[in-house]
Amino acid sequence: MPQDDEQLARLLSGRDQPSVLEKEAAFAAIYARVADRGRPAQRWPWALALSAAAAGLLMWGRFQSDSAPTAEEFRARGVQAAERFAISCYPVHGAPALDAQTSCAPGSRLALQLEPSAENHYLALFVRRSDGAIVWYFPSESEPMPDVAGEHLGSVWQKSALLAESSPPGTYTVFAVFAPRPLSRAVLKAALGDDLRGDGTLHVVSRELDVEAQP
Repeated sequence: MPQDDEQLARLLSGRDQPSVLEKEAAFAAIYARVADRGRPAQRWPWALALSAAAAGLLMWGRFQSDSAPTAEEFRARGVQAAERFAISCYPVHGAPALDAQTSCAPGSRLALQLEPSAENHYLALFVRRSDGAIVWYFPSESEPMPDVAGEHLGSVWQKSALLAESSPPGTYTVFAVFAPRPLSRAVLKAALGDDLRGDGTLHVVSRELDVEAQP
């Protein structure tokens, strides 16, 4: 097998090891040498043994190519970490802060820190209240999902969510949904389903939030 072809095969396989094509070429060369020795009746045991060895080599190569990539391979191929977000509460007339310690009470605002991936950088945000009701914040009924590309943890997003004064106390679940393209709220609801897990095309991240009763 020419050297250029060997290098190309290894590049395509993504491994600096003999490719399947190289193994097949080596087997063919060995078999040709053995086939020239002895009578036909004496050659079949050699051919059988070599066939079994070649099958083993091919199966080993397939197992290597189908195995899960290592962490180093993931980094080399540019796979990024999952999308993340963080939330904190602040008074409706106050200013958001990264280390806000204000308790979450009806009428508070939710400050958001977002970290989308290069692929999934469109955001939807909603909460499931303690009474089971779903309250949507983004996108609105008439607009698609906002693009949050460039946002990162450690920086508060310019938009916030308001907890209504009528919100009941209890543990809320805040859902951030990241998608590769802007979707409408109606399409998002259909894709999320009743279990809010999504259909595999969305990345759903959730955080719990304790909402206190009005003083």
